[in-house]
Amino acid sequence: MNLISYGFFIYILLLIDTASIRSLDTKTISKLGFAIFILVSGQLVVAISWSKYLANEFKISFLMSLQSWLISIKGKYTPGKIASPILRLEDSIFDGKRKQLYFSIFIEQLYLIASNIFLSIYVFFVNSYKMEFHILAFILFSIFLNLLSKLNFKKFDFKYLRVTYILQFSVLLNFLGIFLSFNSILEQNVLIYTLVYQLSTAVGMIISIVPAGVGVREVSVIQLLKVLKIEIENLNLSILIIRVQLLIADLVLTLMGLLIKILKKNY
Repeated sequence: MNLISYGFFIYILLLIDTASIRSLDTKTISKLGFAIFILVSGQLVVAISWSKYLANEFKISFLMSLQSWLISIKGKYTPGKIASPILRLEDSIFDGKRKQLYFSIFIEQLYLIASNIFLSIYVFFVNSYKMEFHILAFILFSIFLNLLSKLNFKKFDFKYLRVTYILQFSVLLNFLGIFLSFNSILEQNVLIYTLVYQLSTAVGMIISIVPAGVGVREVSVIQLLKVLKIEIENLNLSILIIRVQLLIADLVLTLMGLLIKILKKNY
């Protein structure tokens, strides 16, 4: 499974047309580099949430859980994304716990999809949007999740929801990273583009048969902008750059996981 995941990851990297990216000026590249840092941070928040959950509920080493999560990132690049949760739980320390942990991963993905939709749905209500309603809805949703975290359903529990106060920052950081990327290239409608891209991220997570949502997000962005009747300005270049940024972010995270693994062996 590891070799297959690496193979698909390298294949996706080779598909990138870098000609347009090489034409960017140094200042723009610097801004895009900072956006990658934000995107990496957003992913790390999920990794930390997962590792904290395992440490609290199963007394599993935080560092071991973090390493497994980081290395499993490459599994997103296999069709169906089945490899990612398998790689996350492949170590023997998860023996006897996988049934509950697979359920927890399912909860995590549902939460991230719902959060992306909740954050980006504003794009359809620009004229009638009220921040007060958004905040109230978020508070009520958080209370509901806290109550849900106390339930058990046929030997499955929802305790992972207790760390959603950490997980929510992943979505916000991802939103900020995408906003900075669009803002580095485009001059108008940056917020709208970001909201649409965030919504397409949720679509890409739902349609999991495509490796890492490649193509699904991009097509979703274009179609949603057409529905909203928003002018498409340098969109192809922007989407290509963001896709490259996400690939680089995943590569950095995978290398971090491998580095932790190597350091653990040496020390």
